[in-house]
Amino acid sequence: MYVIPWLDQGIQKYDLYERFWIARSESGNDTIKNLKQLLISLRINSLAERKGSIMKKIFYIIFISLIFISYFAGCAFSRQKTPDTTSALASPLKTEQADISEISGTFKLILYGGRYSDDIETVAILDYEGDRYDLEPFAPDFDYRIKKGIPDREAIEEAKKFISFHHAFHKFNLSRIVDSKGDTIGFEFRPLYYPFVYGFIDLMEIHYWLKEEGKVKVTIRLSPAAEKLRYPGGGDGGDGGD
Repeated sequence: MYVIPWLDQGIQKYDLYERFWIARSESGNDTIKNLKQLLISLRINSLAERKGSIMKKIFYIIFISLIFISYFAGCAFSRQKTPDTTSALASPLKTEQADISEISGTFKLILYGGRYSDDIETVAILDYEGDRYDLEPFAPDFDYRIKKGIPDREAIEEAKKFISFHHAFHKFNLSRIVDSKGDTIGFEFRPLYYPFVYGFIDLMEIHYWLKEEGKVKVTIRLSPAAEKLRYPGGGDGGDGGD
């Protein structure tokens, strides 16, 4: 057990005084006995006061230290980047069933996937050129290609050809992408597959997240069921409006 040096010395001196007065008391002098008891009492009180003072100082130091730790921890936390809760809580833009006859104008053609012969994570998106929206996949550049200034008929044919290369391709689903006012901002050509190959026909989850200045982030991934089917035990890449 650690003892404060000067306190230990005080205790040792106290022991010497006590031995001295005990020896003198054996001479039968009552006055000395009384004086001894008084000095011992004073010594004990002095040691107790010093010990109490030291405890108060230690408590004060600990209290001040806790205040400083709390202050600097709060400053560090406040400097951290505030999460984009608006994006996390926002809902993606809606998609609605569409007909090819609705497609007209000039488009930016986004061809996502088709990286290898068995790539079922493939989709074609027609983004209107000249409007205030700009669609772009949330993915590495090598996962997709973009062609600009494509007329409607050419965009349709190229989109259909791009998504139909897979041996299990059955047909495509055409959807229009609409903003909060219900206006169409683009079209989605999604491949559907024979159910006897993968167990179901629609294998993807695609969402359109409206960001700042008309930017629309497109998140594309396999559905959890398709992910587990193709990569048993594997995790998924996540999704969201961040």
